[in-house]
Amino acid sequence: MTKVLDFVKKEKLSLLFVIASVAVCLSWSLYTRQVWEDFFITYKYSRNLVEGNGLVYMPGEKVHGFTSPLGVLLPAVCGLISGPRNYDAAIWLFRILFCIPAFTAGCILLMKCFKEEGKSFPIPAVFAGVLYLFESKSVAYSMNGMETSFILFFLAWTIYMYRYGFCRYWLPVGIAWAGLMWTRPDSFLYIGGLALAGFIFRESGALKYIISTVKSAIVTTVLYLPWFIWAWVYYGSPVPNTVMAKGAMSMGQDLMTMLWKPIYYFRALMAAVFAPSYFSPPTWPPYVFWFCFALGTLVFIYWTFFFVKDKFGRMLSLVFFLMSFYLLSIPVCYPWYLPPVALIGIFVSVSATSTLTRRFIADKTTRKQLSIFLLSFIAISFAMIFGMMTYMEKIRQTVIEDGTRKQIGLWLNANTAKTDRIYLECLGYIGYFADRKMLDYPGLATPEVTKVVKEYKRNFHEVPEKLKPEWIVLRYFEAERFARYKYFKDCYEPVVEFNSLGFSDLYGYIPGENNIYFDAWFIVFKRK
Repeated sequence: MTKVLDFVKKEKLSLLFVIASVAVCLSWSLYTRQVWEDFFITYKYSRNLVEGNGLVYMPGEKVHGFTSPLGVLLPAVCGLISGPRNYDAAIWLFRILFCIPAFTAGCILLMKCFKEEGKSFPIPAVFAGVLYLFESKSVAYSMNGMETSFILFFLAWTIYMYRYGFCRYWLPVGIAWAGLMWTRPDSFLYIGGLALAGFIFRESGALKYIISTVKSAIVTTVLYLPWFIWAWVYYGSPVPNTVMAKGAMSMGQDLMTMLWKPIYYFRALMAAVFAPSYFSPPTWPPYVFWFCFALGTLVFIYWTFFFVKDKFGRMLSLVFFLMSFYLLSIPVCYPWYLPPVALIGIFVSVSATSTLTRRFIADKTTRKQLSIFLLSFIAISFAMIFGMMTYMEKIRQTVIEDGTRKQIGLWLNANTAKTDRIYLECLGYIGYFADRKMLDYPGLATPEVTKVVKEYKRNFHEVPEKLKPEWIVLRYFEAERFARYKYFKDCYEPVVEFNSLGFSDLYGYIPGENNIYFDAWFIVFKRK
């Protein structure tokens, strides 16, 4: 009993934030009820695995149409417990058994990077925890069925070990790196960024650091290799079809476009890291953009502040800098790509605020007060953005996911033949509930679409002419563009509309409402 009391006394800050993290995660999930579109893509794989059809989207078709091994295997475990067709129970088990513990562990590890001897509640640690729990995209994509909580945990674990001696912890670093790879195969970019920045800002000798890095990499390879080999044998390639499909979208860009793009979109990315999902400044209070842009820019350039004594904070700023160029280079930077960068940004924000006040303010009391004021300002801003985005996501789930896309899928299931093929862009809800052969653009789960896009350089509007699907599902503005193509006009006719545009009359002002308008009106077309 004495040991338990001593532990509680020693770890009271961590225990407090464990409770806070669980409360935030459960409250967000219960309030929004959000299940993200992509969950239904991966869960269809999970369901088929549990039902004995293999790890496939469509029985009999071996297509590697998911990105995260953990994101598909762990929901399969939950589906096995709940029953594979009970997706609602499965995602709640997924949250409770895996996502919330991983998200919470990431919070505690981040805070422990700021521990101070003799202090029960070090100010930087407290604010790091608060910012983590109110980073809107991190909470949303950790709870709505995506794999985000796992990448946050493994990345926070890696940062923690880098903080307290990478060379000493090369074995657990290798395990954490393997966890990142099992979460998302593109995590090798984060691993490479950390390894490079760690080398530049290393505390030990170069040879010792390189040897430790190689040993960690060997551990990672050994732990990830089984999946790599199995996927290669089972699907014919270790590279997910999702990667090849999204890569096909960027084909045809000239060199100047690729070089200019990072400069052109720099301002948007700096704001997007801490901003709400699918951030569009005109539909949010102006303050949101300028706050997020200023904070993102500080994190982006902090590694160049050679005049401050904060080697580790500057090291992570360099990782942020490197990852920013990766995110700027890909065809579409989806919001669930950003939480790992935001995690790094949170550490740098807290570290930079504390370090810069020490650097420029001589008086200890004034320095502490200013640091608390600035960190409080950042925390309040995070909380405001979190609240606004949570409200928006609740409406989105009600109007778009449950009220529109799910209904389209159910209608297609009831009104199409089992052999019919359906062409569309948004695969998740519609594909799951229609339970038909889907031809999704750019081909996440259908390599025949990817092949047409890549070989014939066809865009979204031209693919149907090659594949001739029986049905096409389009957003209203997409249908207007399709109408310009002779093949579509001659061969397809509208059958039914799903129009939810009246939601604005029910809810009034909604921050980020363009995010909802985008998916509020669909038209289903049938081949004549």
